[in-house]
Amino acid sequence: MGGIILGNEAGAYQYIDGFVGDQIDKQFEVMSYAGDFFQRHARENKRFNDVTGNLKNSINYAVCIKGRIEEKGDSAGGKAQSETNEGLQNIVAGISDEIALIGIAGMHYGLYVENMEGKSVIYQSIDAVEKLIERLLSE
Repeated sequence: MGGIILGNEAGAYQYIDGFVGDQIDKQFEVMSYAGDFFQRHARENKRFNDVTGNLKNSINYAVCIKGRIEEKGDSAGGKAQSETNEGLQNIVAGISDEIALIGIAGMHYGLYVENMEGKSVIYQSIDAVEKLIERLLSE
């Protein structure tokens, strides 16, 4: 669906704005659903020993539009939340895409657990959410 409208009619510009707005709304809805899926999937399918609960609680997501966080997942609070919020802000600062989904394990040692111990923290969920997004956007 799409097309090119030439002319200077106000209605044509409103049509284009409406079409673009509808597409962004659909993408936002998909990214929001996928972010929630990512967070639940990663927390429920964790393959690491989480004594304090901080690593699991730091798994979160954000949906950004033009470099601004518009939605974040649920946070448990405490150290995990502050580490995650800082990590999200650092990532968002480098994003200029129209819309983006960020999945994160905010605790700094999450990468160590993934790489050194070979235990999935979020990577298994990234694969699952990519497939989900492709399916939802094709509907």
